Amino acid sequence: READKVNAAMHSGLRRETWKNANDAWSCGTALFFNIIDESQNLFFGYGRSLFPPLCWAGCFIVVGSWLYRKESDMEQIGSEQAGVYSGFWYSLELFLPIVDLGVAKGWRPNRTRRHAKGLLLYARIQQLAGWIIIPVMVGTLTGSFR
Repeated sequence: READKVNAAMHSGLRRETWKNANDAWSCGTALFFNIIDESQNLFFGYGRSLFPPLCWAGCFIVVGSWLYRKESDMEQIGSEQAGVYSGFWYSLELFLPIVDLGVAKGWRPNRTRRHAKGLLLYARIQQLAGWIIIPVMVGTLTGSFR
């Protein structure tokens, strides 16, 4: 726990030092870029030292997806085989988890005749990409490979 506090203080000090040493437009731009990246790593991944931030983001993506895909009428079955009972939660969870096949996302997709189908498809891709990034960070944090 103490090591995590030291790590956070080190990152904070590096950000302050970068701003203090920026004396022209190029170094200010570089400092801004570095600070944005560093704060993003803290906000989204907890610097790979805390499971809480990526777990919260994972939950947010799944909850938002569950809400967006809540209506079966906005979805259509894929292929001729029966896709089974539709659930927005299971669809969202399957989209987020890489490699996992729960049998829902293969059988359903947003109905392309609906006016907001492009938005649903875009969110599906964003959610899948977020899963491919956040889940490995969570696994690395749990196994201690980032310490």
